[in-house]
Amino acid sequence: MTVTEFRKQVKTTYPHVKVSVRTVSFQDLARCSRLCLSVSGERKGELAAINALAKEAGILPDGNVRFYE
Repeated sequence: MTVTEFRKQVKTTYPHVKVSVRTVSFQDLARCSRLCLSVSGERKGELAAINALAKEAGILPDGNVRFYE
């Protein structure tokens, strides 16, 4: 799955969610660059499914801590 296909799948399944995929360099740790995901506007329980899709696309999942009310 490519990044474009990932974005399209998230937008069709979760139209209210905004995803941001950017390249982050880990050169200071003697590693290469990787694609990282940031998700905003999701509801409770949706982040796990979006992160699973991201892993399938080869993107590092969103690991930010969230508190839902």
